[in-house]
Amino acid sequence: MLFFLFLILLGLGGFIFIQYRKHHQANELYNQAKALEKQDTKNSYDIVKLKQALAIYKQCSKLVNKAEFIKAANQCQRKIDDRIRFQALLANGRKKASKSYYTEALKYFTEARRLFNSEVLKSEISKCQDYIKQQENYEADLKQSAQIAIQGRFQEAIDLLKPTIDKFSREDGQQLLSKLEQVIQAKNLYKLGLISENNEQYKEAITNYEQALNLLPEFAECQIRLGILSIKHNPKQAITYLEKIDGEQAAYIRGFAYAQLGNWQQANREWRSISNVSVQVQCHTLKNLAERDRLLQIKEIESVVDNNQLTIAKTLSLEFINKFSSEPLIQQNLENYIQPLLERQIWESQNWQQIAAKTEQIWLEQQDINSLHNWAIASYYLSQIDSSKLGYFIIAWSTALANIDSNPTLQNIPWLGSNSIDI
Repeated sequence: MLFFLFLILLGLGGFIFIQYRKHHQANELYNQAKALEKQDTKNSYDIVKLKQALAIYKQCSKLVNKAEFIKAANQCQRKIDDRIRFQALLANGRKKASKSYYTEALKYFTEARRLFNSEVLKSEISKCQDYIKQQENYEADLKQSAQIAIQGRFQEAIDLLKPTIDKFSREDGQQLLSKLEQVIQAKNLYKLGLISENNEQYKEAITNYEQALNLLPEFAECQIRLGILSIKHNPKQAITYLEKIDGEQAAYIRGFAYAQLGNWQQANREWRSISNVSVQVQCHTLKNLAERDRLLQIKEIESVVDNNQLTIAKTLSLEFINKFSSEPLIQQNLENYIQPLLERQIWESQNWQQIAAKTEQIWLEQQDINSLHNWAIASYYLSQIDSSKLGYFIIAWSTALANIDSNPTLQNIPWLGSNSIDI
C-alpha cells in the first residue's frame, strides 16, 4: 500500500515538476518577446522585430495556455496588421496621385494618417490639397465637354477640352480628346465618301467609308452607305455590313440583299418589320417571286430525275428543302424515289469496297438501323473477296452485334444471329 502511495506521489511530483518547467520556460520566452518588442523602431515599414516577438508569443501560448500570453500575441499581431495596412493605403494613395486623381488619393492618405502620422505622409497630403482645386475644375470641364459631344458638337467639345488638358492632364481626358478627334476625322472621311459616291467614284467612296469605320466602328451611316454600294455586286457583304444595325432603313437594305440571294423567307421577315405601305406592296411582289422561284426549282428537279441524274437531283432537293422549308412533294420524292434508286445503283455495281465505304458513311450520318444493317452486309461481302479487310468487317459486325437485342431486323442476318463469324 505504501509502495503504491509512493508511486502516486512520485508521479504527482513529476507532473508538478514538468508544469513548473513549462511555466518557467514560457515566462523566459515571454520576457524575450517583450524585449524584442521594445527594440521595435516604430518605423511603419519595419516589422522584423514584431514578427520575431509574435513568433515567440505563440510559443509561450503553446507551452502554457495563459491569458496574458494570448493578449500579448494579439496586440503584437494588431501592430503588424496596422503597419501592413498603412503601407497598402500609402501605396494606393500614391498610385492615385500619380494618375492625377488627388481627391481619391487624399482619402487613402487621410485613412493612413489615423495609423501613422509620418512626415512623408504629411507631404503627400499637402500635395493633394494643392491640386484638388485644379482637379475639380478639370473634371467640370471634362463633364461639360462630354455633354457637348453627346449633342453632336464635336469640334466645340475639342475646343473646350484642349486648354483644360494643357493645364491639368489626365488619362481620361486624353482618351476623350483622342476619341473626339477620331470622330471628326471619321466624319470628314464620310463626307469625302459621299462626294465620291455622287461623282460615281464608287471604289473611292467604299475606301473612304471603310477608313471611317476603322476609326469609328459604330458609325451606322457608313455601314448603311457601304450596304447600299455592295448590294448589287456583293449582297452577302451588304448583309455583313448591316448585321448589327437597327432601324427600318437597314432592314429594307438587308431584305433587298436577301432577295438578291434568293433567300425569300429571310427577305420577307426583314420587310415585314417595316411599317411603310410601299414596302408592304413589295412584300406581295416578293411572295410572287418566291413562288416563281419555287416552281422553277421543282421543274429543274423533275428534269434531272427524268435524265436519271439522281445525285444532282438529291443535291437540288436538299437545297430546295433548306430554302423553302418543308415541301411534302419534294421530301417524299427524295425519300421514296431518289434515295432508294441511288442506293440501288451502289449495290448493283457490286464494287464491295466502294459499297462498304459508302454504307459506312451513311451509317455515320444517319445512325439508324437500316444504315447499320447495310454497312454490316457490305462489310461481310467485302471480307469475302478480300481477306485483308477482315478487321473492317469485324468492326461493322461488332457494332451490329451490340444493337441486335433491340433491333429484330439484325437478327435476320444468319452470321449475326448465331454470334459467330464464318469466313
